[in-house]
Amino acid sequence: MTAPFIMLVDDKVSFVKTMAKRLAKRNIETIAAFSGDEGLEELKANQNLDVIILDVKMPGMDGLETLKEIKAASPLIEVIMLTGHATIELAIDGMKLGAYDFLMKPCDIEELVLKVTEAAKKKREHDEKIMEARNRKPWQSMDHSITHKRYFSACVFSIKTRTRRVECSRHYLIKNTTHFSENI
Repeated sequence: MTAPFIMLVDDKVSFVKTMAKRLAKRNIETIAAFSGDEGLEELKANQNLDVIILDVKMPGMDGLETLKEIKAASPLIEVIMLTGHATIELAIDGMKLGAYDFLMKPCDIEELVLKVTEAAKKKREHDEKIMEARNRKPWQSMDHSITHKRYFSACVFSIKTRTRRVECSRHYLIKNTTHFSENI
C-alpha cells in the first residue's frame, strides 16, 4: 500500500507543525490547515486525500461543523477526530456524523499512525469498489461469479422447471376432473 495522504486541521500551529514532522518520518504525506474553513479550501484543492485528522475545539467553525461539511463534500474521506476536551456525547456526535475514530490529545504517535493507516486502507477499498462497479458489465453480479451465459442458462432452467410443474398440475387437474365427471 502506498503511503497515506492526509491533512491535519488544528488551530494550534505548533501542534500541526510538530505532528506533520513526526508523521513525515513515518512516510505519511501531510498537508496542513489551521481552521475549519481553511481545511475545506484545502480539501477542494486536494481531492485525493485519504484521511483528515481534525481537531474538535477550534475558533470559528468547530470540528463537528467542519466534519459535516467534509462529509457533504467528500463522503469517502475518513476523518479522525482529535481533542483534549473529550466527552462521551461529543464522541458519539462525531461518530454519528461519520468520523472514523475519536482520539484524545496528546495521543500516542504509533496509535495515530495505526489509525491513519487503517482509515486510509478503508477509504482506498471503497474507492476500488466504486471503480469496479463503474467498469462492470451490466450482466455481471457483484462478485463476478455469474456471467451473462450462466445467467441465461439459469433463466432457461427456471422456465423449463416451471413449465414441467404447470404440465404436471394440468395433467392432475384433467385426470381428476375426468374422474369426477365420470362419477356424475
